[in-house]
Amino acid sequence: MPEVEQFKYQLIQGLLYDTPLMIAPGKAEILHNVIQGYSMGKPPEVDAAAFPSNTERKPYQMTTSGIAVISVMGSLTHRAGFLDALSGMTSYSRLASQLRKAEKDQDVKAILLDVDSPGGSVSGLFDLAAEIKRIDSVKTVWALSNESMFSAAYAIGASASRIIAPETAMVGSIGVIMMHLDQSKAHAKAGKKYTPIYAGHHKIDGSSHAPLSKQAQGTYQNIVDQNYDIFVRHVASGRTSMSEQDVIDTQAQIYTAKDAMDVGLIDQIASHDEALNLLEAEIQQPVLSTLATASKSPETIMSEKETGITSVISQADLDSAVANAKAEGHETGLQAGREAEQTRINSILKLDSAKGKIDATLSAAIENGLEAEAADKFLVAVPAKATNGFTAAMDALGNPEIGVDTGEGSELTDDQLAAKVVSLVQS
Repeated sequence: MPEVEQFKYQLIQGLLYDTPLMIAPGKAEILHNVIQGYSMGKPPEVDAAAFPSNTERKPYQMTTSGIAVISVMGSLTHRAGFLDALSGMTSYSRLASQLRKAEKDQDVKAILLDVDSPGGSVSGLFDLAAEIKRIDSVKTVWALSNESMFSAAYAIGASASRIIAPETAMVGSIGVIMMHLDQSKAHAKAGKKYTPIYAGHHKIDGSSHAPLSKQAQGTYQNIVDQNYDIFVRHVASGRTSMSEQDVIDTQAQIYTAKDAMDVGLIDQIASHDEALNLLEAEIQQPVLSTLATASKSPETIMSEKETGITSVISQADLDSAVANAKAEGHETGLQAGREAEQTRINSILKLDSAKGKIDATLSAAIENGLEAEAADKFLVAVPAKATNGFTAAMDALGNPEIGVDTGEGSELTDDQLAAKVVSLVQS
């Protein structure tokens, strides 16, 4: 084997063996076969398209709404260089670079991590995870399992504020694995014998030229256990609905999207396009809120500040409403939404505190989505005002409740019309 190829082989071997991995076992076997190909002088073909061109303006795809789509594909490793393209590998360093560029890019309003990966190495993973969480506090970061998100890939997904998966997606494998390659019998068969000369009792622990000793196995198990603890804590901190014990109880199991939803590993089942639409709606909410605030009068804004009433509806509220509607047998949530909205409006209109309020104030309570109790506090805080002379005249006469139209009076003054109405009611 040429010297350069031998160097590459040794480098790749060091990424797979005797190092903790967060990767699906099946993919570990594929990488093993890749390395065996190198050892026999048959390296895999490298896809040049996997390398980003220096002439590209952005190192990620962009939607027209300002969402940067960053691919997290194939096996994951700390640093890769030419290995990015090898067997579909992606490096954490490259992902971090793309994320930081998206953070600084003024065209980017939010980020979607498009994940299809069996996982990879532990080294560098949690530095990337911390970077994702930091950027999510600046610009919304969501993760999509499209179609696999296993082990280290799930750790990346759990760093985002939301995980979405299509119905056919698979997620999980929250565990750590470490492999040792014993080549001693192969060496003996080839007539080779390796004699290590070393200082330090543990210096040759895990050597591939000898069977794994119990001492080395104990050392490796301790490394695996410590990394597993870090993994569990990380997932529990990202998935607030899950405790550390909940994460441990998964026992590195792989879940379908439906089952993952049940245990709390994902937030929603949706396709790639639906995920983009949901994220687009998410980033538009602050804009809509700003426009709504700009259309309010100073009195309305001041009243909201004084009463502490806000009109923000979270995605969780939205999801809960849809789920409840489906549970009650509605084919869609539309009819249930209409009924709930009409009930809310009617409750506000019947409030004693709503009487005598100007239309703009009442409209503000309705349009901002306030429930009856909150609307009552809001309307109490706003003084009643007469909207015209007729209302003022009616107030002066005790504002009797009437339910019929007199059918006349267009030629009368406001005071005369009010008096006429009162006389009709009293008679």
